[in-house]
Amino acid sequence: DVTPPAITNIKVGNITATSAEISWDSNEPATSEVAYGKTTNHEEPKITKTALVTQHSVNLSGLTAQTTYHFSVSSKDGKNNISNSSDSTFTTLPSTIFLNFSANKTSVAAGQEVTLNWNTLPIATSCNGSGAWSGTKAPSGSEKVVVNASSEYKLTCSLTSLPPVTKSV
Repeated sequence: DVTPPAITNIKVGNITATSAEISWDSNEPATSEVAYGKTTNHEEPKITKTALVTQHSVNLSGLTAQTTYHFSVSSKDGKNNISNSSDSTFTTLPSTIFLNFSANKTSVAAGQEVTLNWNTLPIATSCNGSGAWSGTKAPSGSEKVVVNASSEYKLTCSLTSLPPVTKSV
């Protein structure tokens, strides 16, 4: 056997602010190795699993939030034939959600109309209004409301694995 394993189906999943999972397939049992870092030099220590498998999965941890990482995978079969992938990238999530929530007027009298505007970065998976408004809201948008004497509009947005953020207008 002088043929290296064929590497296919490289994916990055379960990305958080500090971790990610790299997975791929090989056409024959082989080891699993990921070289990674913040540059194409893959300066972090390689992570190697010596078990010969065809479905590979390597977890990276201790990553920096909101950072682009470069990586490549390699697999070596039982006869020491090795295949290496080309460089790929992924970006970790931020450690918090940024929620921008504002009104187009800072001072209004009861009965006047105000437009509320909001957006999230990264894009939240859910937003909910409370206080003087309620219900599910899009991760970004605007809505016209008529205020009363003591209207307070609260918006809470969340994203998987990050704490929710609430802002008021």
